[in-house]
Formats: sequence, C-alpha cells, structure tokens
Amino acid sequence: FQLLTTSSTQLRDSITIKKAFKVFRKYRDDPKAWKMYLKSLMLIGYNMNELLSISDSIVKVHPKENEILHARYSIRAAHSAMNNNFSDALAYLLEIRKIYPDDVENSENIGLTYFNLGDYINAEIYLRMVSQAMVYANGKSEFFLGVSLLQLGRKDEACHFLNKAAIRNYPQAKELFNSNNCQIKN
Repeated sequence: FQLLTTSSTQLRDSITIKKAFKVFRKYRDDPKAWKMYLKSLMLIGYNMNELLSISDSIVKVHPKENEILHARYSIRAAHSAMNNNFSDALAYLLEIRKIYPDDVENSENIGLTYFNLGDYINAEIYLRMVSQAMVYANGKSEFFLGVSLLQLGRKDEACHFLNKAAIRNYPQAKELFNSNNCQIKN
C-alpha cells in the first residue's frame, strides 16, 4: 500500500490511491494508512472540500489517533493557507507540533506561516531549526530565514543564509543576495 501510494502520488494518480486504500482497508483499518491516504490526496491537489469532509468523519471514528489528527490538521492548515487565513493555518500547525514536536516538515510550515503573517521573529526561530536540522537540500528554509533576517535589520546574518540558498539554487536567492550587496565573510 505504501509503495503504491507513494508512486501514485508522484504520478498524481488519485484513482490508484483510492483503489489501493480501499483494498488495504479490507484487511486493516490502520491510522497510519488513513494519514498516508489523506495526505497523498492533499499533495496531488484532490478536492479540498471532500478531504475536509473525509478527515472530519474519520476523526469522529478515531478521535484519539495521532496519525489521523495529524492528517486532519494538515488538511485544515492547507485549506486555511490556500484561503490566505494564515492565523487559522498556524493554529492547526501548532496543534500538529503538540503531537509531533520533532516534525521538521511541520516546523518549516510553521516558520513559513509566521513569515506570511509578517512575524519575522517567530519565522526566524522555526526556519533556523529547519536549517540546522539539515534535512532539506533545496535552500527554501535558508531563503526565507535570510529574508526574515533582512526584515529584522540583520543583514550580515541574512547574507549568510541567502548565500546558502543561492548555492542550493533556490529561486531568487542569488538575485536577493546580489541586490543586498551581500559579501561573504571568511
């Protein structure tokens, strides 16, 4: 189920994901499978209203299952963010953090949400955690950390992170590095 769902997510194939989950559920009603199912559909852009409905329904059946709560909060956070309601998105992401405090992906989402709210101090905290974890090589956290630091008036520190993002080819990082006359100090 996991292998088929992962490959179908990459192919954006909701039909196969749904069929695989239906077969899997004949044998087990597993909270991790529900999480994978819901998050996979969310990642491929499945109908958000249907995902909200499914996640709300399954939480009623399994109200204390962390995996299902995680999926529900993720879907609700994504829905809120898509509607530019970053305060609600943040509230859902912070609920995930209570369940899984070491979830790096969620920490990045929290940092980006604070960034979108213009709260650069809190954005810095979460984006710095992600950067220090060194699990992503795309430079995204470093880019937004650099921009947050620029907003906070800490250019030298910002340049360091913008340079890291530029080295990792994050879009606009090199341009922002250059437009701020950044210099790398040895």
